[in-house]
Amino acid sequence: SASLPTGTPVGRVTLVTEGGERRSWLLRSGTDTGEWAARRPDVAALPGFEAPTAWLSWVPASRDVFAQRYRARWQLERPIEVVRVELERLTDLPPEVVLAIFHLELRR
Repeated sequence: SASLPTGTPVGRVTLVTEGGERRSWLLRSGTDTGEWAARRPDVAALPGFEAPTAWLSWVPASRDVFAQRYRARWQLERPIEVVRVELERLTDLPPEVVLAIFHLELRR
């Protein structure tokens, strides 16, 4: 996502109930998502690049980069029973942009 301006729509997360009700959120680069290599000098130096505060950081076994993961939070108006989570990567993105969810937690 480093090549995308902050706020660029990159995907959509949709929660689906057994009855077919759908709740969706648009994911935006630099606010809801971030570049895992944001601290790497070549990435951090990109013009206009911004990354949100990291939720989790680590140094991989190769020790050649300081990797990061991010989190975004959304509030439902009322509780729902979710039976499926859908993740959609928007189609007009550069091919090198990858969208992944590593952890999803629903709280009441």
